[in-house]
Amino acid sequence: MVQKHVGGSKVSSNHTTFLEVVVPVIREVVKMEEVRRVLPGMITSGLSKRRDSRVSVKISQGDGVVTLRVRGNIATQEIFIYTSDVQATTEFVARTALNEGYQIRFDKKEEGAKAEVSRKNSKTL
Repeated sequence: MVQKHVGGSKVSSNHTTFLEVVVPVIREVVKMEEVRRVLPGMITSGLSKRRDSRVSVKISQGDGVVTLRVRGNIATQEIFIYTSDVQATTEFVARTALNEGYQIRFDKKEEGAKAEVSRKNSKTL
């Protein structure tokens, strides 16, 4: 499990360590005008290896926050993205993760966001 530090005014100053696999997504997310803060959660490592080596990202929406649950090969991390536009941030994160080759999933309440990302991706193909 490799960890990377990501700095900047929008990343928590107390804890800046992200799983290496999610760093490309985080570097793009912090560029969004709507994003106010990105807080990395604890990293849980030592999980059993996955057969599918693709990174998976589960996206949840809350009141002013988009939560990512990232699963690499043997570690997981929860990341909190505080934003003024939850829907736009969710769609941006999903598109960026898909472009990185990640498998994405949504909480059941985010089915509308999932449909919107699928519709936008089909237009770009």
